This record gives sequence, structure tokens and C-alpha cells, in this order.
Amino acid sequence: MKSPPKKTVAKPLQMQRDSTRTIISLPNPQKQWLEDVAKREGVAMTAVVRDAVAHYQQHLTAPVDDFAALGSRLQGTWKRGDGLAWQTQMRDEW
Repeated sequence: MKSPPKKTVAKPLQMQRDSTRTIISLPNPQKQWLEDVAKREGVAMTAVVRDAVAHYQQHLTAPVDDFAALGSRLQGTWKRGDGLAWQTQMRDEW
């Protein structure tokens, strides 16, 4: 009889000197989702949170390689009417 494959479990992260323990409040569905992911992946919930924060940080700080991609990310952020008219008015004040 074949034995089931061993599940690889992430090694516990050793706290670095610049690490800080942080307490956060989450809605129950998000907390449950974190617990489910951690159980499915065979890691601690804190590892899931650290990984999620690292991915989010990388997403927000990743350089945009081309202008079209930057335009797509920023599209719809200006909510004060005609952006070109505002820009022209601001430049006229110089």
C-alpha cells in the first residue's frame, strides 16, 4: 500500500530584529478565509498574512515599465471634471 505524500510545511519564520508583532482586527469572514488558506497550505495563518502583505507591497511599489500600463492604472482617478481645463488653469497662474 502506497503511503500518502508528505505535506511540506513552511518553516517558522524567525523574528528578525526589525520585526514587530502586530495585532489587527478583521471581519469574521476574512479571518475565516485566512484560517482556511493556512490550513489548506499547511502553514501558520501569520505566514499567509506576511505573504499577502509582501505581495500587496510589491504590487503597489512595482515600477511601471510603459506609459500605457501607467495610464491604465491611473484611469478614472481624477474626479474633478475636465483634467485638461484644470491643468491649463493651473499653468496660467504661473
